[in-house]
Amino acid sequence: MIDKAKLRKLIDKYYTDASASAAPFDHGVVWLSLKLLDAIDSGDLNEDPVSVPTLQKGDKVLHKDKRNAYLGVGNVLDIAASGERAYVEWPNYDKRRAGFYPPAPAYYRLDKLIKVGG
Repeated sequence: MIDKAKLRKLIDKYYTDASASAAPFDHGVVWLSLKLLDAIDSGDLNEDPVSVPTLQKGDKVLHKDKRNAYLGVGNVLDIAASGERAYVEWPNYDKRRAGFYPPAPAYYRLDKLIKVGG
């Protein structure tokens, strides 16, 4: 995450340096600095809130990361007390891609899981 105050201070410095210069290129820096400061002040650069699925025990889930696609559909066994992670087992994993050992049940962040079905 970017610290808005530090970014604003840096852009203000560029603006001050460029506006003191007579070079044509620096006029573009002045214009860009003003546009960036406007964007910061208006909230256009604010982060979008992360949508976290509401999961319960027994729900079916997929993992969002493509490298974990071999896990297949998992079963939510428990939700952590913090409400930020789900304990998932993967009984339907792709045995050809999993190697020698099946994936062990583990806690996964909710924002990395996709609920399957209704």
